[in-house]
Amino acid sequence: LKSMKYLNEFFIKTSSFEVQAKIESNLEKKQKSLSGHDNKTACIFIDDVNMPDMDDCGTQMPIELLRQMVDYNGLYDRQHRYWKDIV
Repeated sequence: LKSMKYLNEFFIKTSSFEVQAKIESNLEKKQKSLSGHDNKTACIFIDDVNMPDMDDCGTQMPIELLRQMVDYNGLYDRQHRYWKDIV
C-alpha cells in the first residue's frame, strides 16, 4: 500500500479556508477530482481538532469542513464553484 501522510495543526484562529487550502495543496488535481500524488493513499493527521473558536452560530467551521469532506468524499471549490470529489 502506497501512502502519503500530512500533518495539520488547528489553532484558535484557524479558518476553514486555511484548512481547505492546506488539504488541497497536498493533493493532486485530476480533472474535477483530487487524489494523492501518483495514486497514493493520503492520510491526514489533524492535531488539536477542537481548538478553533466557535462562530456566531455556535459552529466550528474547520471541523464542519472536515465532516463534509468525510461524509461526502469531497470539497466544494470556492473559487470556481463546483464540487471536487476526493478519490
